[in-house]
Amino acid sequence: MKKIFTFILFCATTIAFAQKSYSYITDRRFTDPEDLLGYNFRPSMREIKDAGKVNIAPGAVGFGVTQNNLYVEGDGIQGVYNLNNINPTEYGFKLNFMNARDATIQGHLKVIVGKNQYPQAVIFLRSNKEKEIIYYLPEVPKDLFEKERKYFTDKNEQVFIHQDSIYGKTLRPFFIFHQEKNTQERLEMKDSCSIKFVEKVTIIDKTKKKDKETIVKDSIAALSAAEKGTPIPTKKEDKKEDKKNIKIVKEHFILLRQILKFPDGTTEDKSMELLIKNSSLKEDKSIDFEGDRFLLSLETNKGEISIYLNGNKMVNSIEGLGKLYYIRGF
Repeated sequence: MKKIFTFILFCATTIAFAQKSYSYITDRRFTDPEDLLGYNFRPSMREIKDAGKVNIAPGAVGFGVTQNNLYVEGDGIQGVYNLNNINPTEYGFKLNFMNARDATIQGHLKVIVGKNQYPQAVIFLRSNKEKEIIYYLPEVPKDLFEKERKYFTDKNEQVFIHQDSIYGKTLRPFFIFHQEKNTQERLEMKDSCSIKFVEKVTIIDKTKKKDKETIVKDSIAALSAAEKGTPIPTKKEDKKEDKKNIKIVKEHFILLRQILKFPDGTTEDKSMELLIKNSSLKEDKSIDFEGDRFLLSLETNKGEISIYLNGNKMVNSIEGLGKLYYIRGF
């Protein structure tokens, strides 16, 4: 199922490759060259042949991949290189590039992935006249791994059997692809990013109470009253209620929240409420069982939200409003 970005959720987001921490091995799987676009590799260790290994401070070195360029940060290697192509290899992927000012200076970035498709390291060659430098990505610290495992929504964790299964559920995505800037953002717990599906039930009571009074046309009482010149007596019946007219109204909403980070270091706690007007669930049997086999489409007052599910109807990703949200382990 082709993912089409239609709207922009938040007008101001992280600038391209603003991440200043490490990128961990288990942050993201890479199965296709397009998965690399917008990603920023932030290693923790460098190795040069015959020079040994050196630790790297968080965010000191970065390799950001876009459709046309490779953005490199770090002492002695910083620069913007014209990206020629990205090719799958037996070890992962190879990005071939050339110097923007001198086409004769060519290099590459090799992305080494393991059997589980997680990146282990990147190997950078700035030019054909220099040596390759190996940059290792770190393992996520054990305490952070456990905290994030409990906090974020994991792959194969949430099951949506039918359209109404989503209500009362909250998804906490782990990764966001921003269509506006073509960048990938690795979320942290402090970002408080969540997608909640809410069903609101309103009960409307239209019951109206009326006092009823019945004239008693008793011949004896009427005659007696007429003779005395007094009004004809009446008898009040007990108050009765009309049959209750109850109306139940159900409304469905998506509540989006994220603490946004701006280039100047400030933040904003941003929330948005989307009214769901219609929903549909479709299956594409041509899609692999672990892929986006089912599509749950939610038509909202802000545009369409698409929830991609595997063959067991477990959530893979959520798309809409200019963003693609991945859950942890995707």
